[in-house]
Amino acid sequence: MTPELRRRLGAQRAEVSHLILHEMRLRGYSGLSLAKTLGCSGQNVSKTITGGAHSPMVLDALRELGVPEEYLFDPRRAVVPALAVNREMRERELTR
Repeated sequence: MTPELRRRLGAQRAEVSHLILHEMRLRGYSGLSLAKTLGCSGQNVSKTITGGAHSPMVLDALRELGVPEEYLFDPRRAVVPALAVNREMRERELTR
């Protein structure tokens, strides 16, 4: 995972951070209450939600709360776009 890809994933999560917070509120959680549950700082939760960090613990907790996977942009589960493009190019070559 390149630093550039991690930055892009963080930026994408930042764009949907309001949706993550909405999902948390629906389940009775705030950033601070999630931090207390996890035993970490509110800053760690906040940075992860807004894309400035990729805490596996926070991302896993959000997933367990039921936050949709498409909002998380988790580097551990990201599909590298270049691989998909290369695969498409190879498939086109084979069909010619």
